[in-house]
Amino acid sequence: MKRILFIGMILLLCLSLCSCGQTGNSPEQASDTNRIADIIENESAASVEEQPAQPNTSSQTEEPNPDISFPFEDDEGRTRYRLVINGTEVETENYPFTLPDEPKGGYYPIEDVLNCFGVACLTNEDKSACATVINDNVIKAFAGVADMTYGKKIISSFGTDSPVVVDGALYVPSSLLMQLSDNSIVDFSDDRSAATLDTDVVVDVSASGPAGIDESILAQDSSGGSGGVNAGSYRCTTCVGAGGYNEQYFDQIMVNGGWKQVPKSRWIHCPVCGGRGTVN
Repeated sequence: MKRILFIGMILLLCLSLCSCGQTGNSPEQASDTNRIADIIENESAASVEEQPAQPNTSSQTEEPNPDISFPFEDDEGRTRYRLVINGTEVETENYPFTLPDEPKGGYYPIEDVLNCFGVACLTNEDKSACATVINDNVIKAFAGVADMTYGKKIISSFGTDSPVVVDGALYVPSSLLMQLSDNSIVDFSDDRSAATLDTDVVVDVSASGPAGIDESILAQDSSGGSGGVNAGSYRCTTCVGAGGYNEQYFDQIMVNGGWKQVPKSRWIHCPVCGGRGTVN
């Protein structure tokens, strides 16, 4: 019995001491505790502020601006330009170019040029030959042949320059385009971002286009003739044999911090004849 009472007294004494330890903290002890907490908090904040700013990895992985800056150099060392005809930029991926050893003489995609005049073209499979009709006159150009036929006229390039096929398009030297009329001028824009052609050629769509010319005209021959045109009743009445039409529109570009409207054109194939100029 005495042992039980003794154990009970010891338990009461322990409980009393514990309660005193929990509630008996002096104000100085509490203040010290708060100061320690503030120091720890300040040190954490300082360590966060001192950490260097991490680079924005998302901005580094963004895709580059899809717009092409002209002029630019392609993989073969050719300098590429925009195509502008009579003040209107032609929508095309066949960009005119100059060669490193001929920086003053450009090469123009002949099919895109003729499309800009409002007429479609016949071409062979490898694009080494191009032919169409402008104002009842057959115009023909062949890769590797320095002369271009326009009706009964033979247009010769200066020197030994001749049309070439690049990336699936036939390009002709600028000297050939200069002779399309007495007032045809080839040049570069003031900022040299564009290869330009200014001409007074006026196209009669009803007497132009690929309608009536046979694909055999794409075969090279030594006669130099203009070939025959048999428009007949098969000429597409929707496009009048032209094979489509040249659509004019405006595009906006940023110039010196402001938006500027730029006239452009694109070739639209005739939905009825599919660009052939003839119907069955």
